[in-house]
Amino acid sequence: PATAYFEWRAEGRQKIKTRIRSEDDVLTFAGLVGDGAFTIVTCAPSPSIAHIHDRMPVILRGTARAAWLEPRT
Repeated sequence: PATAYFEWRAEGRQKIKTRIRSEDDVLTFAGLVGDGAFTIVTCAPSPSIAHIHDRMPVILRGTARAAWLEPRT
């Protein structure tokens, strides 16, 4: 879970750090873990993020959170 995440957007040769947050209090990212390593799963950006970056973390909402965390799933 997180309250925000950062993406870098390009403006010409300059890169600008952009904080992205949700109107919800907490963001839950889909991630995978194994052998002491982890990764955050990404997807195509939502229309509101597409001008910043070409991908974004998969954000789990509602019942998707519980389903993602269920070991048998």
